[in-house]
Amino acid sequence: MIIIIIVVVVVIVIIIIIIIFIFIFIFIFFIIIIIIIIIIIIIIIIIVIIDIFVIFIIIIIIIIIIIIIIIIIIIIIIIIIITTIIVIIIVIIIVIIIVIIIVIIIVIIIFIIVIIIIIISIGSSSSSSRTSTTSFSSSISIIVIILVVVFLLCY
Repeated sequence: MIIIIIVVVVVIVIIIIIIIFIFIFIFIFFIIIIIIIIIIIIIIIIIVIIDIFVIFIIIIIIIIIIIIIIIIIIIIIIIIIITTIIVIIIVIIIVIIIVIIIVIIIVIIIFIIVIIIIIISIGSSSSSSRTSTTSFSSSISIIVIILVVVFLLCY
């Protein structure tokens, strides 16, 4: 049961990470298209304008705009990468906490069952005609078997 829960959570985490990276690439592609459109528009403006001085100023403006856009893209990519890493870390921590809680609950339930079985076995042993040594050894063997099962379940 625990393995199934862990597998499901891991699959969900992987799907979330894939979706995040798909959105990152779509966003980057959209920004690249906008940059290309801006460059084409600026080139058309340059072709229309004949004056060399104006062309020189426009080229400087274009270079500045392109540099600013590239800096913005780099900042956005860094922010996206940092947020995805934070999301992945948070999801992993949540998964670990859930698994620990599930294991603790299972161990507590099993120990309660063990205690109930011990009480029942001691009660039935004392009421029967067997000696106290036999009932003690049988209850110890039951405890050992149940503890082995508990440790196997925990692993």
